[in-house]
Amino acid sequence: MRRWWSLPLLGLLAACKLEPIEDLEIDDPDPAMPSWRVIPLSNERPGDRIAERWDASLQRYLGFLTGPELSGRRPGTEGGQLTEGFVISVLEAAGVSPNGPELGWTQPVGIRVVQTHDVALTLSSGPPLPEPGTAPPKEPPEAPPPQRFADGLWVRHRGAAGERILQLRLGEGDGLPPSAPAGPAGASPEPPAPLDLIEVLGLPVVADDASPHEAFRELFDGAWRDGASVAVLPIPGEDQAALRSAAADWQQPEIQALLLGRDPPAALDLEGFVTPEIHQALLEAKARPGSTAELQYVVDERWFEDANVIGRIAGGHRPEQAVVLVAHWDAGGLSEPDPDGVSIANASGLAVLLAVAEASGRWREAGRRPERSLVFVATAAGTLGHRGAKRFLEASGIRPSNIVAVINLERLGGTESDLLVIDGEHSSLLGNVLALDPTARPRPDEAQRHGHRPFLEQRVPAVSLSRPSIVLEDGTEPEPSLPALRSDAELTFRLIWELSDRADLPRLVDPVAPEPDQSP
Repeated sequence: MRRWWSLPLLGLLAACKLEPIEDLEIDDPDPAMPSWRVIPLSNERPGDRIAERWDASLQRYLGFLTGPELSGRRPGTEGGQLTEGFVISVLEAAGVSPNGPELGWTQPVGIRVVQTHDVALTLSSGPPLPEPGTAPPKEPPEAPPPQRFADGLWVRHRGAAGERILQLRLGEGDGLPPSAPAGPAGASPEPPAPLDLIEVLGLPVVADDASPHEAFRELFDGAWRDGASVAVLPIPGEDQAALRSAAADWQQPEIQALLLGRDPPAALDLEGFVTPEIHQALLEAKARPGSTAELQYVVDERWFEDANVIGRIAGGHRPEQAVVLVAHWDAGGLSEPDPDGVSIANASGLAVLLAVAEASGRWREAGRRPERSLVFVATAAGTLGHRGAKRFLEASGIRPSNIVAVINLERLGGTESDLLVIDGEHSSLLGNVLALDPTARPRPDEAQRHGHRPFLEQRVPAVSLSRPSIVLEDGTEPEPSLPALRSDAELTFRLIWELSDRADLPRLVDPVAPEPDQSP
């Protein structure tokens, strides 16, 4: 006869061998108190054992992440691979399970960086047209001499690397180059190949709440669908600061997130911006039949093969729903590795993620299971446009509709600033953070360059937590304060567990349009 009554007793005896539950600060719920009540953090009780444990973990992780062995954690380097391995080892030791696309720890993130340079435009205009109402001249007028422009072009090429020369037509001509000289007697001349088309576009009208990048992209993609090979816009004037700032990005290398081994995306051969003078010269040439253009350029490319590291603590009742904690592991972007390895940039955010995962693992071992799954993601290419976060959304195996909240960690532990909740006004997550730290302040993501943005754009409630240090006069950034970093880590820990256990889901809050002025 099976003794089912003995199972609870065995479970209790097993639990006694684990860490005492009171050391984990698991409080019995008080039905008279709301679930979001403020719980004192350990740094409000100096000298306790919990604070010492947080400090030890954070110091250990921060010390390794800023050490010389990782050479600054640059993307695509040996130091980056060592960082990935270190994150895996910490999550594995904490009892977190791998949760990559194929139930491994990693999700490949391929990055292609393309730089277009040495761009030159030679413009050959057709002869001027006769004035309306005048008789055509007896002899055809001569075409003006070619114009060459080597400066004032900000364009990028999205295809394969190499050096190329494009022969282009302007406008709706027949696309044929000038007639080739006659060949040997009796030989039939080969028909000349048609020229590709260059589209000379005008600046878009961008609404106040829209992105200039999206408007530019729409124009360039429309030109490509119309059969053009090249499309250019005039560089905006100083009075259009937002447009000009967005156009200036075309001077920077383009960063593309690709599956490893995938060909570059199909798109225009060249796209970008030219000075108003060049734009006007192109428009004038376009008005003359037979005008052509020649574009020379050189394209360099670099490939990076990195990976997101993904782990999970499965939820007890709603395991398909996930509260996701994110921090990017890389630093420095396209800069060369640092032999000294001291790179504070987001080492603090990643250290907090690892310390929170470690503390969550202890709770799980002690029998405290979250209602929803807790997912820990150390993303690649955070300093290359947060491409790792976008790749996680594309193919992590977790549907965006099952992600109930995303907490992204960037630059924590600053000594002289409040905790910032980036884009907190867009979701109810701001209220969850304020319940734990009433001094936290919301701030809009004006540059739209934080790691939560890809999630928010997919209508997933998401914020970034940041407590940046104030940069010193010599341009350096001081090391994080351990008490501030511990406070940020404990807040993050309590925040993700609260979001996991709450019955209600976080919700998006769309910005409220200002009411019209009713004054006379």
